[in-house]
Amino acid sequence: MKSARDIPLYPLRFVPIYKNYIWGGSRLRTLFKRQIPDELECVAESWDITDLPQDISIIANGELCGISLNEIVSLRTVELLGEDSVKRFPIMLKYLDAKSTLSIQVHPDDNLAEEMQLEYQGKSEAWVVVESDNDSVVWIGVNGEYSNEQLKRLILDGGIESVMNRIEVKCGDCFYIPPGTIHALGAGVMVAEIQQPSNTTFRVFDWNRIDQNGQHRQLHKSEAIRALRTNNLLINPVIPQKTDLSICELLIVDINFLLYRWTLEQQIEINSNGRCSIWTVLSGSAKIGQEILNRGDSILIPATQKKIVWTPIDKLVILGEVTRVAVSG
Repeated sequence: MKSARDIPLYPLRFVPIYKNYIWGGSRLRTLFKRQIPDELECVAESWDITDLPQDISIIANGELCGISLNEIVSLRTVELLGEDSVKRFPIMLKYLDAKSTLSIQVHPDDNLAEEMQLEYQGKSEAWVVVESDNDSVVWIGVNGEYSNEQLKRLILDGGIESVMNRIEVKCGDCFYIPPGTIHALGAGVMVAEIQQPSNTTFRVFDWNRIDQNGQHRQLHKSEAIRALRTNNLLINPVIPQKTDLSICELLIVDINFLLYRWTLEQQIEINSNGRCSIWTVLSGSAKIGQEILNRGDSILIPATQKKIVWTPIDKLVILGEVTRVAVSG
């Protein structure tokens, strides 16, 4: 039997990890047609590609089926990522389905996470709206010039939601949320989320709701104040940037990842430039290698695969996230 060191790498699919939080909905079943365990009445998040210490993706296809993503990162770092100084996979991809509004929250940056000796690094993230109800909104940043002291008082005494940017959303909108940005995903919105691999969230306000045990969820106001940054220069939704190809838009340039959106109606061959990338299907379906991907399916392309060939079955809209580990610094 071949070992995991000897099997040539190929496009990798993974077993989703489902999270059942208080605000979750049912669209992963109804929209993506996923077979979800019956005991999960609703599902808030699907972690499709993750390498967190407590939540590691397991390969679901090919000869490496059953092997963890972290094991492949450890054994085949250069082949997978294109460089050799990474201990864990550097990007996390998940879907969020908000039946009700998420808490208002803030994520720390890497420096604060290290200073506070947190389990995870900081968190920069981006959302792309997959589906939304009429009049659904997100909250990102604040709507004017406020001093740090004013925002501190609103966080401690209540009322921070009254000064936040309330942004109506539609399918296809992209939102960029760098560390320190106060934000909340609104009810009725389903998004694909691309982020640093972290699960650190400082809740500021949770809309006074209670959980199934009749308890309010824990808030982290003092931590949020330390993490908070005010940046009124953010433009959300993001304005897509043209590339050399009319079928490809650049959505996000972050120190941790590049995010592109592709719209395909015919087969295309993409040069990977020796970088690892992950892809997820927003609409339509396609074949890549031996794999058929439908709406909501995701795949990881190792750096050693120089060419990526997508063959649309239906008109295809996909997100491609390129890890920047090979060019970081």
